[in-house]
Amino acid sequence: MLTAIILDDEIHGAKSLRILINKNCPDVHVIYLETDPLNALISIKKFKPDILFLDIDMPKLNGFEVLSELSNPLPKVIFTTAYDEYAIQAFKFNAIDYLLKPVMVEDLVSSVNKVNEKISVEKELRKKRQIEDLRQNQNIKISVHCRNELIIVETHTITRLEADSNYTHIYTVDGRKITSAKTLKEYEHQLPVS
Repeated sequence: MLTAIILDDEIHGAKSLRILINKNCPDVHVIYLETDPLNALISIKKFKPDILFLDIDMPKLNGFEVLSELSNPLPKVIFTTAYDEYAIQAFKFNAIDYLLKPVMVEDLVSSVNKVNEKISVEKELRKKRQIEDLRQNQNIKISVHCRNELIIVETHTITRLEADSNYTHIYTVDGRKITSAKTLKEYEHQLPVS
């Protein structure tokens, strides 16, 4: 289920859009309907919706100024406006779509489908990055000074580290316990975070 906030200074337009979404986009839940851009900023920052249906021409802050006040990651933005002259500027803000009022059902459904596709692609990219990070971390080795010998340990074989005063016990997947004269803090900087 995708969450959404509608920001439109014209209350009847915002309510009409919410009705269209409720009837035609069952995977979208409108959590807030805002008519004031300043209140909308608070709601967006607090609830981090997946989608922001955003009007452009509003008092206090226009739609572009609202986006400029937000930090990443931004919600997926679908502009809903009566003005076609802002379309190029809207896509500079990475808008998913630009819908002219009155919003047509097929355009709305198409826009929500684009959001779903974009989110799916982003999730897949994140998974690929995590897998690549894991692969890279598997090749990292650290040297451990243990008594009078130097032991090379591959970081992906370490199951846990345990502090013991000024020593660190390193446990590996093959059941070894290696005691090092370094503190746990010193190892924090050497080991990859997973």
